[in-house]
Parts: sequence; structure tokens; C-alpha cells
Amino acid sequence: MLRNFRNHLGKGRFGRNVFTVMSGTVAAQMISILFAPLLTRIIPPEEFGKFALFTSINLIFLATVCGQYENAIQLPQKNEDAEKILQGALRIALLASSLVALAVVIAFMAGWGPFTQNAFLLLPITLILGGLQQVLIQWVNRQKIFRLTSAARVTQALTNSGLNLFLGWLGWGMKGLCVSLVISNAISCLIMSQSLKGMRIYSRKELKPILKTYLHFPLYTLPSELINAGASQLPVFFLGHFFGDRILGFYSLTQRILNLPSMVLSTAVSEVFRQRASADYARLKNCSEIYKKTFKSLVLIGIGPFLIFLLLSPELFAFVFGSTWRYSGELAQVMALLFFCRFIISPLSSLYYIAGKQKEDFILHGWMAVSTAAVMYFGGQIFSEPKHLVLAYVLNYASIYSIYLVRSRTFSKGMVLGSKVAI
Repeated sequence: MLRNFRNHLGKGRFGRNVFTVMSGTVAAQMISILFAPLLTRIIPPEEFGKFALFTSINLIFLATVCGQYENAIQLPQKNEDAEKILQGALRIALLASSLVALAVVIAFMAGWGPFTQNAFLLLPITLILGGLQQVLIQWVNRQKIFRLTSAARVTQALTNSGLNLFLGWLGWGMKGLCVSLVISNAISCLIMSQSLKGMRIYSRKELKPILKTYLHFPLYTLPSELINAGASQLPVFFLGHFFGDRILGFYSLTQRILNLPSMVLSTAVSEVFRQRASADYARLKNCSEIYKKTFKSLVLIGIGPFLIFLLLSPELFAFVFGSTWRYSGELAQVMALLFFCRFIISPLSSLYYIAGKQKEDFILHGWMAVSTAAVMYFGGQIFSEPKHLVLAYVLNYASIYSIYLVRSRTFSKGMVLGSKVAI
């Protein structure tokens, strides 16, 4: 499959780069897949449900930790400017993580909600490591050291899966999953940090001008991504609230498995597509050619997994993960459309950053959050079956993704409502 995908992308540098990133991602996800049937037999759904809540809160904070400056690292023509953005993003991440640490300690001492669990004290650590990962991935991709990204992902997957199994066997449950996440993320950051060798440290005064130049990222992209992260995690909070940790555990496994095609292929394509599209925009004022090639590749490669999940999920989940997890397969049938749309559109939506359309992206994410909250809240009041609530969520998200697809295609042509995009 990988070889066919590489042939379809072509034998040029773009195809080779995608294949390099994708190979490492595939290896990493294969490791996770091989360990998953063992984990689901020693860790009950309830513990996975608690861990899903932890990761959801972490992902929401992660959208803000670097001020979204990580998305600007690949844009400057000068490496020196990119280095300054990188260092500015890391300083913002350190400050944000410190504030979160203070908030978590206060919540823990006050005995508020899920923060009564000791594992939540690890949240600030996962946050700073996650921010560092985001920055390093963008920097490594800018430097086109794609093999370093692949090595980091494979090592991270091996560490995380091995620790999950060992700590799960010891009966640590959700706490073990959190500890494994922290250690594996730290190792990934350590590997990619090799790309920073020789970089000089800039003063705060030197960083200010370039951070001001890209101020639209924290002003518009940050709230947009925060809303997006919150909206995407709303099912976790609502399903946990209406149906409890067990159903949430089933949902978390479904989401994890359906995410695999996106993480294996879509993420790899996205990282290289953004670099190539940014370069084409700077040179040609459009990126229509690479957009069409990427879109066709994603559709062709995504249709197979989509049909498998749609038709065979309950039987596959019961066979691979144990009969206890059959309901996760039933949820996978419902959610297959959503992940097919996300697989195709997520890489292409980076054109909102490249074309400078953060305001429009913010409006769409605002509608996404409001509509998702309404669907989940009122659906939770109406539906007694979790699958029906999940279906309503899927249909709402798919309609919004269709808007992103149409608009990103417009941006790729260098046009916005009939006018040239400002580059």
C-alpha cells in the first residue's frame, strides 16, 4: 500500500518526503496496533474512559500553549526569523505551562472534579512536552530533516506501548497510561532536539519584532484552534456526563482506531504539503497543482479504510480487542464518515494559514463549537442510545468540513471571492 501511494504521489521530492514521513508514522502506528489487543485485555474500558478525559483536557490546553506561533515557523524566508519564532513560541509555552501547573495544584487541593486524581498533576508536564513537540516538528520539517521526525515517532510509539503494557500489567490503569505518555513524549522531544544544535539564543528584545509580524496567529489562529480543540473534545465530556466512563472508554478506543489512517497518512501528507504549498505560494502566488495532487491521493487512499470501518467494524473490534469491545465497533460504523472527511480535509485546511484567512477560519471554528455544543447537549437530553448522539455529532461536523473543502480549493487557486489572495 505504501509503495502504491508513493507511486501515485510521484517520484519527485514531494513524493519522497511524504513517503519518508509516512513510513515512520506507519511504523509507529503499527506498533500501537500490535500492542492494543493486549492492552484492551488487561485495562478495563472505565480506565480508558478516565484517560480520555485527561487527554481531552490536555489537547484543549495544547491548542494555546505556544500561542499558535508554531504554525508560523515555516513561513519566513530567512532561517534566522524562523529561529526567533521558535524561541518565542517556547518561551510562551513555558509561561503557559507554569500557569496551568498553578491552576492544577489549586484544583487538586480544592478537590475539584477529576483533578482529585493524582494523575492529573502530570498535566502541566504533558503540556510543556506537547508544546515542545509541536515546535520541533515544524522546525524539523522546515529544515527538511524528515527522517528525524520518523525516528522520533517510532521511538515514541515503542516507549509508550511498552510502558502501557508493563504498567497496565501492574494494575496502574489510567495512572500508568498518563506516565507512559509523559515519558514517551520526552524521548520524542529529545530526539528531535538534535535539529537545534548550533542555534544561537536570542534576547527578548530581538524576538519582539518578528513575533509582532506574525501577531495574527495568537490573535486569530489561537482562539480559532482553541475553539476547534474544545469542539472536537466535547463528545468526551458529554458522553462521560450522560453515559459514564464505560461508554466513554468505548468511544475513546473507537476514536483511537479510526484516527489511525489519518495519523498514518493524512498527517504525513499534511506536514510535507504545508511546506510545499508555502513555497509555491511564495513563488507562484498559488498552489493549485499540489493541491489537486494531494486531494486525489487522499481520496484514493482513504476510501478503502472508510469502507472497511463502515461495513465490518463490530466483528473486527470484537475479534481484535475482545468481545467486551464490540460496542466500540458499532460506534466506528457511525463515525466512519467523519474520519473519512477529516482524513481528506485536515491537510488541505492548512491553506487558511498560508492564504492569511485566519479570520474566516475563526468564524468557522466558532460555528463549529456552538453547533457541536448544541447538538451534544440537546441530543443528550433526547437520545437514550449513545450511538444516536454520536451520529448527530458526525453529521454536524461533516457539513462544516464540506465548507472547508470548498474554501481551501478556492485559496489554492490564489483567489478569494474572485480577488487575489494577499500574500
